[in-house]
Amino acid sequence: MAIQPPNNGLITENAQQYYQGSQSFRGDAGNTTGQSFVTSFDTDLYLGSTTSWSPTDPSYALNNFKIYTSASGLAGTWTEWVTAFTVTGGKTITLTAAPGANQYIVVQLSILTGGKYGTTEAEKIYGETVEDNYGSYEYTKLHDVIDNFLIAYVGAGKLIPSVKRTDVIFHAKRGLQEFSYDTLKSIKSAELTIPAGLTLVLPQDFVNYVKMSWIDGLGVKHPIYPTNNLISDGNAYDLDARIPKLAEEALYAHIIHAILSVSSGVQEYVVRRFKQERSAKLRNAKIRLSNIKLDQIVQVMRGKSKWLKF
Repeated sequence: MAIQPPNNGLITENAQQYYQGSQSFRGDAGNTTGQSFVTSFDTDLYLGSTTSWSPTDPSYALNNFKIYTSASGLAGTWTEWVTAFTVTGGKTITLTAAPGANQYIVVQLSILTGGKYGTTEAEKIYGETVEDNYGSYEYTKLHDVIDNFLIAYVGAGKLIPSVKRTDVIFHAKRGLQEFSYDTLKSIKSAELTIPAGLTLVLPQDFVNYVKMSWIDGLGVKHPIYPTNNLISDGNAYDLDARIPKLAEEALYAHIIHAILSVSSGVQEYVVRRFKQERSAKLRNAKIRLSNIKLDQIVQVMRGKSKWLKF
C-alpha cells in the first residue's frame, strides 16, 4: 500500500522550520505556569517517556526535539530547558514551570546535528539537514534516480523486462562520471593555507582543477596558470551524489542505452536508436545547464552594427 506523504507532499513549513528545523515562541509577560505552545512542523514531536525531558532519563536520547530558552534571544544566551514539560498530540508543548517573563522559547528538532541554539559549538551549527535543504531543490540524489528508473523503465511490458539493481547502479554511476567531465557544473571550491612543507592533502574526490589562485597580503586574488575545465567524477559520495534535475532525463537515457547495449537479443537498430536519444538528451542538458538567457544576449548586442543570422 502506498504511503501518502503529509499535506500531499507540499511544503507547508515556514523558512525557519524548513531550513533550521526550529520554531520560535514568546512566553507571556506574567510568567505564568502551564504555558502551552502549539508547533506546526510537518514532523510530530516525540518524547521517549513521560520523564525523558531530563537528560538523566535513559529515554532522553529517543526524543526528536529539544527546547531552548533565552531572556534576550541573542546568540550565546540560549540554554536547554530541562524542567518538566509534556507533549500532547505530537504538536502541543506545555511547560510545567514558569519559563520567565517574556522569555524567548525555541523548539529545535534534533534531526539536525544539535541545532543552533545551544551553548556549545556543536549545538550552534545548523547540521546536515540544513545543508541538504539550502540550494538542493535543483538537484536529485542518485539513489532517487535509480529508484525512479526501476519504476518507470523496468518491468513486464516495459522497455527493459528485467535488470538487476546493481547493474542500474553501475551504469548510473558511470553516467554521472561521464557527465561530470564535460556537462555538469563544478560546484566545489576550497580555500587552503599552504604550510611550510609546501604540501597539501587534496579532497578525496579530486580529479583535476578548474581554477587555482593565490591571495596576497592585500587580499588581491591572482590566478595561477595554466588551467583547464575539470575538478571531480561526481562519485565521491556514492549513492548520495546529486545530479541537476535539468540533466536527469539525460542520465535515464544513458542508463537505458548502457543496459540495452550489453543485453543479449536486442536488435542493433534499437541500440542505435537509444544511443541517438542519449546524445540528443545530453545535448539538451548542456544547453539547459549553460543558463543562456535571450534577454542578456539582446542587451549585449544592442547597438551593434551587425545582424545575427540563425
